[in-house]
Amino acid sequence: MDKKKGKVPSKQILPFEKQVSMAKLHPYVGTYTRTGNKLEGTTTFLLTQRPDNKVTPNKPKHYLLELDEAERRSYFSSLYPTATDDTFRVEKDGTWYLVRVLDHEVVFSSN
Repeated sequence: MDKKKGKVPSKQILPFEKQVSMAKLHPYVGTYTRTGNKLEGTTTFLLTQRPDNKVTPNKPKHYLLELDEAERRSYFSSLYPTATDDTFRVEKDGTWYLVRVLDHEVVFSSN
């Protein structure tokens, strides 16, 4: 440990430790298998749509519901459009993610 700065030099951190650290910071990052509107990966989501009369600038048409082990639904985040057709931004607990929605998979990445 570098006593002057109080930090562990990066060369002493193993790649696995970095992965564990990133998973704690960004627990939703990863690739999810898409079957219809169901997304399965580290957690399970439902890709859902609001009725047209409920869509506003702050509430986009598409949003995610998270499913727990008992398949109970809870709101996760709206899917905010980006300049790229298949890519959206979502926010959970103050952390923003980029979400790329493809035909058979959905990819969450840190923003």
